[in-house]
Amino acid sequence: EFRPPSYHRVTTELPSGACITVVNNFVPTKPGRARQISSKLLITGKNGEKAPANALGYKISEGKLPNWLRHILQPLFVHQDLVFVHHQQAILQKKQRKSGDTWKQSYWMPCEADKSTVALRRWLDRNGGIGWSPSVCTEVNAVQDMKLLFDTYSAHTKKCATCSKALRNITRVQKGLKYSALALAFAGISNM
Repeated sequence: EFRPPSYHRVTTELPSGACITVVNNFVPTKPGRARQISSKLLITGKNGEKAPANALGYKISEGKLPNWLRHILQPLFVHQDLVFVHHQQAILQKKQRKSGDTWKQSYWMPCEADKSTVALRRWLDRNGGIGWSPSVCTEVNAVQDMKLLFDTYSAHTKKCATCSKALRNITRVQKGLKYSALALAFAGISNM
């Protein structure tokens, strides 16, 4: 289910009645960028059957993975289309500015999977698009350096308390291992 401008819900149900619902809200942060905010609801079946472990590629079960590791793994599903969508947006914007063609003239989207995209575009057309601040550059240029496009540190890690703490801990462990290796090497040389 898609409700413009940003609500997307997917429910997977088993014959037992157990189901999982994943709700995504995509909030535009600047032209060509959006923040994904997700939540999930797990419902057991009548006889205690568990909800499915996966829904649309999202690993749902919490298991024993630490939060920071889940934060690393969960975006992998979303990132698989990121390059394609990013470049398509830049191409569409360039074409619109050059020829005046709208998205309706530029794309043919007959697939069931395209319904959400078409619904969002129609909603934006009806409601005047996104009113960015005049100080915001609305030009979406295709990023050539994939490191910038997939910059998880700037987009997430430095703002996330869980991931920032994990990064500090990993950095400390790396330093400790480096000094331990030097001490062992020195001890090995001294014993020769």
